[in-house]
Amino acid sequence: MCERRFKIPEEVTFWVCDKIVSNKKLSNRLRTAGCDYLFTIADFYPKLLTGKDSVLKKVVETICLTCSEPYHPEQDEETGEYVQEVALWLIETLSITIKAKKIYPVLFEAATSLINSNDKNQANTGFLILGSMSEGCSDKLKKNLQNPVMNVLIPRGLQHEAPEVRGAAINALCFFS
Repeated sequence: MCERRFKIPEEVTFWVCDKIVSNKKLSNRLRTAGCDYLFTIADFYPKLLTGKDSVLKKVVETICLTCSEPYHPEQDEETGEYVQEVALWLIETLSITIKAKKIYPVLFEAATSLINSNDKNQANTGFLILGSMSEGCSDKLKKNLQNPVMNVLIPRGLQHEAPEVRGAAINALCFFS
């Protein structure tokens, strides 16, 4: 059996986050390929992401902001996928492949920050992140379920003026069951 033994520098991951995934001027196909690179890192080299908090924080920040971008119909024509959906799948992958004690605080902070934003796309994304991380971080999420999740965050989402945000809050509740 052949073993992988090459090291991917952290700088490459930062570069992919900054220059590929976050760059709205690039094509959907190229940005999705950047997310695919991050999937590969999460699956095969999770220690690269957990070795330094700054790397994990950068990846989570990048994919969360990518998830919160408004959809554009022309994106689907290129690859059949939206970069926002691929980024959300990446969040779920991170929550499953990286130990909850490392990934949960970073994802929860990002989700809370997005939910508390005044932008409906970001608030919507915050609830989608809460739902997506519920499988991999269920034990950690249970500890915060009563406060602040069920007493602060979910009520904020259910009372939001935008139907997309209310729907995302309901979606998150479904994932908690």
